[in-house]
Amino acid sequence: MQWDPILITNLGRVISTILRAGGQTVLIACTSLTLTSCQSNPISIQQKAIESGWRLSIRNKPNELPLVMLRSHNSSTANRPLHIYIEGDGLPWRTSTQISNDPTPRHPVAMDLMQYDPGPALYLGRPCYFGLQKVQPCNADYWTSARYSEKVVDTLNHAIQEALDAGSHQEAVLIGYSGGGSLAILLANRNSRIKGALLIAPNFDTAVWTQHHGFTPLYDSMNPAQEKKPRPYPEIYWFGDEDKNVPAIPFASMAARRDHASVVRLADFDHACCWTRMAQRGELMKAISLIEAHHDP
Repeated sequence: MQWDPILITNLGRVISTILRAGGQTVLIACTSLTLTSCQSNPISIQQKAIESGWRLSIRNKPNELPLVMLRSHNSSTANRPLHIYIEGDGLPWRTSTQISNDPTPRHPVAMDLMQYDPGPALYLGRPCYFGLQKVQPCNADYWTSARYSEKVVDTLNHAIQEALDAGSHQEAVLIGYSGGGSLAILLANRNSRIKGALLIAPNFDTAVWTQHHGFTPLYDSMNPAQEKKPRPYPEIYWFGDEDKNVPAIPFASMAARRDHASVVRLADFDHACCWTRMAQRGELMKAISLIEAHHDP
């Protein structure tokens, strides 16, 4: 894959071009971008990329789902694990009965965390998010019942493989927030180049999670809790004691029973607050370093 950026002046125009043509990866040099992102986006990912010095790209391959990626300026550092951030579910539903037209998160926690990572880092937007929800073959299933489906996982896994190869990285560490944590487990089970995962408030047993909230079961998704680990990769779990979305009871105790897992519970943290505080304290990079230092027996 070629990673030299193509100068584009408007992300909305790029998305419109993809809607007409399809089947390409477009890389954007953020120094030339305007701040007028696609109007349906609740945040300006272009502005975020410019402020952080990241390269913004749209990955759109035949027979896969489109997604937005952000790469740090250190992403080409070879011989170091690539740190890959996977975002949460965002807003799949507008109300309890109405599916959202745009599931893009209003406050992307994983994106905020990556700002504190000085190492080689890549942000993977969820497939069909950030204004791409009308690009084929996207449909609302991919942010509702099929949000953790094989199609979603395969798309993310191929993006990870391409990024590792492009940067000459041998391995990756995944940092998954909320539903991104569930996807991180599914990805680690399928990709031996993933060294381990930091899982922040993950709803990793989707059957327990949907039953707890009275949600419709995710019939078209895989449940990470029902998969056996194929190898002893490390998992570090962070749960907030005030989290009502993914409550520490019972999820922390379930996580503690998993192989090669460690669990941290944080008082006064809820589902949205205050995970960037952990990054500011240096706890984010400490956790990543622990995973990087792990050696399989």
